[in-house]
Parts: sequence; C-alpha cells; structure tokens
Amino acid sequence: MEIINANIQTTIPSEWKLSQLDLNCLRMIIKGIWVFDYPLNEEKVKSSLVKLLEFYPHVAGRMNGPNEIVLNNGGIYFSNEEYHISVLSLIKQPRSFDLYKTPIKIKKLVNGKEPLMSVKIVRLKDGCLLIIHCAHVCLDGNGFFRFVKNLEQLYQNKPIQPIDLDRSNLFFDKIPSKNKAYKLMLEKGWKPVSINTLVQYTWQKFRRIEKIVSPPIHISEDYLSAIQKQIEKKGISHLSKHALLSSILIKLSYKLNNFKTTTNCSLVSVIDLKGRLSSFPTSYAGNATSNITTRDFNPENPLSDLAVIIDNTIAKYLLQNTDLLEEHVLLNIAASKYKIPFTPFDLQAMNAQKPTCLYVNNFLKFKLYDIDFGMGTPVLILPNDLPDALKIWPSQPDKPGINVYLRGQLGKTYNKVKNKQIWLENFFNHTAMNV
Repeated sequence: MEIINANIQTTIPSEWKLSQLDLNCLRMIIKGIWVFDYPLNEEKVKSSLVKLLEFYPHVAGRMNGPNEIVLNNGGIYFSNEEYHISVLSLIKQPRSFDLYKTPIKIKKLVNGKEPLMSVKIVRLKDGCLLIIHCAHVCLDGNGFFRFVKNLEQLYQNKPIQPIDLDRSNLFFDKIPSKNKAYKLMLEKGWKPVSINTLVQYTWQKFRRIEKIVSPPIHISEDYLSAIQKQIEKKGISHLSKHALLSSILIKLSYKLNNFKTTTNCSLVSVIDLKGRLSSFPTSYAGNATSNITTRDFNPENPLSDLAVIIDNTIAKYLLQNTDLLEEHVLLNIAASKYKIPFTPFDLQAMNAQKPTCLYVNNFLKFKLYDIDFGMGTPVLILPNDLPDALKIWPSQPDKPGINVYLRGQLGKTYNKVKNKQIWLENFFNHTAMNV
C-alpha cells in the first residue's frame, strides 16, 4: 500500500471546517465497487488520481480534531491485489470476497493518523475491480460518484466537471436557538428518542443486525411501466419514479412482515440538497444531504394512494416551499448541535423487529454505469454497505430495471423466506392487481 499525493506542496485555504452536516456522518465510510471485464492501467489510474486530488484538497488532507480537515496534501492510500477468479464467477457470487473491507481505520482517521480515502485495483483473470472508500465527511453519494466520474475523465485526458469548495455561503448562522428549535420540533410532531429506543438501537448494533443484507430483488422496467400505465388510467399523472418504487417497497415490507390491516407505516426518503438550496450549488463538493418523512398511512390502501402521499410530501419541500426545506435542514442540524433527543421520524419504529418506519435511499439519479475507462462500461457495480433499510440501485444494463436491497431486520426476515422466486412472483402479481 502506498500514499498518493496531489502534485502540489501546499493548498489554500489551509483548513476545511466541518459543518454539522458533515459531523453527523463522522464515523461513516462511503464505498464503491466497480467490476470491469477488462484491465485498468494502474499507473494511469495513479497519475489521474494525482491530478484529481488537486481539485479535492480536503480528500487528500487529514483530520485535525473532530471539527476540521487540514489541507496538508497528506495523500490517499493506493493498493493492488489479485484474485484468481473470473468476472463471471464474481458476478454470480458478488459477496464471496470481503470486498467491503477498508484499510481506513475510523479511530485513526478521526485522530488525523489515517488518509480519508483509499483506492484499490483488484486484478481478476479476465478483468478487474476498482474499489474506492472515502470518509463520508468529505463526500456524500453525489460527490462520491462525481469524484469517480472525474477520475474516468482525467484517465481519458478529458476535462472534468466543475467542483465548488466554497463554504462561505453556508447558512449555518441561521440555526435557531435551542429553545426555539425545541418548540419547532414539538409543533412539527418530531419524535422523542427515549432510553428504550437507544437500548434497542444498541442491542441491534451489538447483534450486527444492520450488517444483514438480502440478495438483490429485481423489479423489471416492463413491470414498472405497466404499473405506471395503470396509475395513469386512474387520472394520476406526473408521479415520480421514486414515489412509485417506494410505494411498491412499502407493500413488499407490509407483506413480508405479515402486518395486521390496522398497522400504519411511514417512509423516510434521503434527499440531495445540491441545487435545491442556495447554499449548495450543484457543483458543491462537500456533504449535503437530508431526509423527508411522510405522515403515517395504511399500507392496505391502493398503491396509487401511497405513491401520491410520498410524491406530495417530497414536492412540498422541494418544489413548493424551499424555505420549509431550509428550516427542516436547520432543525436537523440544531438537534445534533444541541443534542436535543428528537428526530423527524420514529427511530423506535425504524429499528423494531418489524419496522413500520422505512428508510429508503434511492441511487437512480446517479448515472452509475456511465463510467468508461476506454474499453467499456462496468458489467456490475456493487452497492455501498451503508445501513439503509431499503436501497434502490440500478441493475446492470443487460437487465433493464432496478435492484432493491433490504437491510437489517427487513433483510433478516426476507432471507428466511423459502422459495423466494415464487414468493416474489406472487407478491408482484398481487400488487399489480391492486393499483
């Protein structure tokens, strides 16, 4: 393993102050694994990284306490390895190797003794893996996949997308006082985090429940189109794909957990703030995500009704009133800053043995398969291992549609299902008849 530095001696400014948004994911690593059926030129990857780190000095820096990254060009890890296995064999058993293991140690990273990113190339019999890990305080999903796209561009000697490191316009000076934030949380129906909730969460961490993940559940593009047409026949148009998919997944969870007809659920959607708030232009390189929660609803309602609820909830924040979105983000920051034990969603219901508050992270907006190092796009991209209960991920190009991964308690329950193919066929057929 070696260290790769940018081709510069110093960077200005000399530090990258972490915001409260960054600190919320201080101990998280975002990961990506790209599978190619051709070899990458390792020296060319390294030289491209040297150029790219000039644009991302915070990634090449080191933590200095919990609140800042020193832009000292400390560099990132680079390594290579070899697996005596074919690409086809790896695709059939994508978890046959400990591919997610990272050389980055969180404790050392926080103490400034470890790089904030690692890049590894794994040579296969007939291809390779590109494995990239990065501290979540540096990049969110949007920034992470943009970093990889820029690496591909430099590898092919093409110009890269604009990168914005300016943090002077961040709106964190608008964070309400502790008392005002507390009152607003009560008015908006935020949920208290009780001792029982913390015990429940700690117990699940101890049992490593969040590490349990299902095999991919494929939903074909033809199936989604058929459902969309049925919804349009009911006079409902302009539904987002996220709302449609999320409503299907709510139904799937409802069926999987065999809930009573009186059981209500809610959905939490991860949203990208870039380009949606003035503080975060689309080119912003830092961390800028939040979440939006629906009201409680009954999953027994028609699929179209659920999709409308989800769509309207998100539209209220993203399209109708950006002031509401800004206030929501500031309240989340205030809760973390002042350690107010409230969240906009029901944490206890989210971590229950049969979760009724579902956390979904949708990666379809990112053109993940639009990466080409000169001889073709990836044959497979493995999803990250962040603990989202529901992860919506694009399926490989030869299988149009999407893949869904269930994690935690949902993953555990699904993994116990016998004859999964028959179970899924019955579920999809029943869902299609109750739109």
